Amino acid sequence: MADFFTAPLETAIAGCSPELLRPLVGAKVLVTGASGFFGEWVIRAIRHLNRRSFSIRAFCVSRDPAAMTSRLPDLRGLSDIVWQVGDAATFHQLQIEADLTHILHMAASSHAKDRPITAEETVRTILSGTEGCIELAKRTGAHLHFVSSGAVYGSRRRSDGPAREDQIGRFAPDPADPAQAYGNAKRMAEAMLACSLDNYSVSRPFAFLGPLLPLDKHFAAGNFMRDAAMSRPILIQGDGSPLRSYLHPADLAIWLLALLAQAPRRAVMNVGSDEPLSIGELATRVSRIAGSPGPLIAGANTPNPDPAAYWPDVSRARSLGLSNSLGLDRAIQDGLTWARGTLT
Repeated sequence: MADFFTAPLETAIAGCSPELLRPLVGAKVLVTGASGFFGEWVIRAIRHLNRRSFSIRAFCVSRDPAAMTSRLPDLRGLSDIVWQVGDAATFHQLQIEADLTHILHMAASSHAKDRPITAEETVRTILSGTEGCIELAKRTGAHLHFVSSGAVYGSRRRSDGPAREDQIGRFAPDPADPAQAYGNAKRMAEAMLACSLDNYSVSRPFAFLGPLLPLDKHFAAGNFMRDAAMSRPILIQGDGSPLRSYLHPADLAIWLLALLAQAPRRAVMNVGSDEPLSIGELATRVSRIAGSPGPLIAGANTPNPDPAAYWPDVSRARSLGLSNSLGLDRAIQDGLTWARGTLT
């Protein structure tokens, strides 16, 4: 298996304040959502830190650990990575060591291999999983870091500027719109935490681009990487005007671990890049770096003068010592290399 992780993780660690991760030395961490995009990067970051003598022991929860370790044999049979069977409905029943120090709660979506996940399932899964992690935190005294989402800010436009953590009251997803169930459920889960615990913190991730990003799902950036890796023109379904920003997943993993280690109690911090660009500009940049045909725009010829926007203000994270170490071009390059290896 090609190593897409060591070099970017080294860069991400070097780009943050060196003492940020030190509180995790000797930690015992429960990781939910370990099978997902975020989860695999976090597990690999923990393994990387353990090679630096951090001695972190991670209890990684998956609905099907055997399938996960079969797909990733290098994560099987490790003394520092302990796999446990569980899902959102059963987190509170996990047999966890009493001296657990941290909980990194990333699980979000329900299990549905053969059918679409309904809005109701989305809400119930997020809330039941958070409730189970709260119970574990109360039982063990562990610090709980909840990975929420930038979706809690609702629909925004370029004129609104980057989303700031203190703007959560100004913007919100529409509770009457099932299409916004994910953002509403994350918002409700944050409220559950605030009413239940004191020893917790929250991150609100935005968008990411790099190795492991799914190439065939609802992530436009992943679809762009697929088309460019196959030397096909990138097809943009809309007019290309919406704004997004993208952080390399190695930076994502290190930011999440740093926030798990250092975020003050009840702190909320955005996670992502504060360098926005339009979807059309991203497609052009991916095509240029890949050497593939230029993008095709299927939408209107006249872009929206105030397009939809999804990017964070990360001043709080920067004040803690976190940075966008790898940048967008490196994220695209690494993502393309991974995509080409995956698609061949």
